[in-house]
Amino acid sequence: MKKIFILLPLMLAATIMGFAAEPVPASDPAVQSFSRQFAGAQNVSWSNGEDGLQRVTFVWAGHRAQAYFSAAGEFLGAMRGLFYQQLPLSVIRAVDKRYSNPVVLEAREISNQEGTSYSLLIEYRSKKMRVKLNGDGGFELAERVK
Repeated sequence: MKKIFILLPLMLAATIMGFAAEPVPASDPAVQSFSRQFAGAQNVSWSNGEDGLQRVTFVWAGHRAQAYFSAAGEFLGAMRGLFYQQLPLSVIRAVDKRYSNPVVLEAREISNQEGTSYSLLIEYRSKKMRVKLNGDGGFELAERVK
């Protein structure tokens, strides 16, 4: 209970500071590319990464998502959060087959030039695991998270 009282003011301060932050200007080509690919996006917020990439966070079709663009406006990839039951059946079956009754803490869909993959954070037998699968349910990565 004490943790909640300690964390609540910190979370509130971070939220207030986030709303007070200056908007980050994005390059015109990136904005144009984003507008074409994600028409109707809401709550759009741009930020610049240290690596020169431009990240845009937004809500599209009811899902919170992030997309990455180069300064020249080239679309590099997107990521969105999903509920476990929204994943493709091949992914759900593969996870359920390997991990009996996992607790899925986080599910993300990642789309880029290499295709679509899925990243899951699961809890299995009191251990947290980061699991990455392709769209066919093939495992690409399974590692323990500390």
